Amino acid sequence: MAVASGCHRLFVGCPLPSGIAAEVHRWAVGAGLGPEARLVPAERLHVTLLFYPSVSDADLPFLSGLVRETVWAPIGVASGPVERFSMSALALVLKPDEEVERALLDRMGGRVSPDDPLCQLVCRLGDAEMERFRRTLRRGMRWHVTIARLAPGGSVTSPPQPPKWSFALDRLVLFESRLGAGGSRYTPLAESG
Repeated sequence: MAVASGCHRLFVGCPLPSGIAAEVHRWAVGAGLGPEARLVPAERLHVTLLFYPSVSDADLPFLSGLVRETVWAPIGVASGPVERFSMSALALVLKPDEEVERALLDRMGGRVSPDDPLCQLVCRLGDAEMERFRRTLRRGMRWHVTIARLAPGGSVTSPPQPPKWSFALDRLVLFESRLGAGGSRYTPLAESG
């Protein structure tokens, strides 16, 4: 999908800690996922919380400011199985503490305070993304890390189950995503304080 000039493709997410990202990537390399699986490099492994497909130059400073103002408490997660998450993504499922997840969703949904920067970030979603977020509030988040992209119609070898990892998602970052032939490139624009 092309992004219009003067617009930015952004997401708010939590990068994996570098040591865990390296271990997950090393496991994926050795898992033999097949020739149609393009592995995501370790430095790009993250959990996406919010996605903004087209942000104007004028709105970029506001979103960056909201991320910087966000008070982020680390979220402990444990890894689960590897699953196909869409027609083109293979992902490592993550399981957060249920109370912590509910508290995060309450903040994002404005149940704690509509002035919370996390809630304000949600308010800036487009219509389609807002509808996805409303479904998330009803059913809970599908916490995952995309580890490989698949060609359209591509198949993947059923991977062995990964080791069990436990770690904290300790940073909230606003990234710009630029699409390209070699895969998406992510540039951090702002980080929670």
